[in-house]
Amino acid sequence: MKENHKKLFRYYIYGYLNCYYNSMSLVGKGQSYKQYKFREILNYLKIRANNSVMEFVLLKLSHCENLISFILTSCYFIRELCKLLFAKKCIMKDKFVFYDNDREMALMLKSSDLDPQNIVAVKNEFGRSYTNIYHQVSLSDGLSYKNVVEAYFLSVRMIFLMKRKYGNRDFFFRSYSSFEYFLLSFFVENLPNCNTFCFDALIDRWAFLGGNQDIDTIFLQHGLVSPQDKDCIFLKKIGKVTFAYYINENQKDVCEKFLFTNKPIAKYLSGFVFSSNNVLLKNGKINVLLICNYVFFDKEKAIIESIAPINTINLYVKPHPKDDLTPYKELKRIHDFVILGTVDYPKVDVVISCNSTLGVKYESCGVKVLWYDNMGIDSCVEYIRYNCL
Repeated sequence: MKENHKKLFRYYIYGYLNCYYNSMSLVGKGQSYKQYKFREILNYLKIRANNSVMEFVLLKLSHCENLISFILTSCYFIRELCKLLFAKKCIMKDKFVFYDNDREMALMLKSSDLDPQNIVAVKNEFGRSYTNIYHQVSLSDGLSYKNVVEAYFLSVRMIFLMKRKYGNRDFFFRSYSSFEYFLLSFFVENLPNCNTFCFDALIDRWAFLGGNQDIDTIFLQHGLVSPQDKDCIFLKKIGKVTFAYYINENQKDVCEKFLFTNKPIAKYLSGFVFSSNNVLLKNGKINVLLICNYVFFDKEKAIIESIAPINTINLYVKPHPKDDLTPYKELKRIHDFVILGTVDYPKVDVVISCNSTLGVKYESCGVKVLWYDNMGIDSCVEYIRYNCL
């Protein structure tokens, strides 16, 4: 295997291990990692946990995931070869290039000082693209037949390696996604040096891809880095970047210490802008926002059950954009609160949040934020009960 290919292999595995060890903190007592991951898969597929038929089907599929991944990767390979027949060779100069596989990336680019006219989005051909406000190119426009063939053989090796090496403790690796990773790696490698690659990932394979390029790179921070939290594990630093747009100065210091092998030129994302204030109820009550992530649903449920009955407040719930709304809708049948949409960021009076980027943004705008991980749920409830009158 070529030295460059070995590096790509290592970075992919480093990303997997970073995600694995950070997820271990969410595994319940007496629960294996496989059980935890199976629960997360059911949630992602919006399948109820007590659906025994679907659980049985998924468990059976896990035994032949190598075959499924091989078939999917082979189909992707044939598709990419066909696309190359019609690909338009893209020649970019002095552009800021990013891969459009993340809803938040386009929003963060708006919060930077980069010229929108020079931003180019590489369309996500393996899922959903999230923006159409920037000039777009196809992944195949920057690839050769050799790149596609090499990516295919590397991804096939990755499929069998992951199952063989980590199959005892984990499953549903989705290693077919390594084909996409290798293709993007070759795409960025083919870019002229006058261009800059932008990314926002913190610890996964996309982070290592962004942190190990020969051209200039820009990191736009999405998500908090909290190494003081015993559950936050950085197995390996992601590499070096040229410029970094941080949430705040504290996060700059943390990222430089735990994420990067260098000290990038530091910049900061622009201030948070409130939106959709029209969703707020006009009844004179205190508006309280609960920022959610389904990973912490049990805690969120306890908070909602405790403060929703307080008649001096309006409660708004902001689910994570990637989460299924079903559990929150079911809870809404019992308790009175408003579920906000993905683009709703109203100016409320008080926010309750776990350690989240959105919570930091609200706090930076002067909104009182109650961090229930630090304060504890009971203290947050007491604050609402006695201060929101």
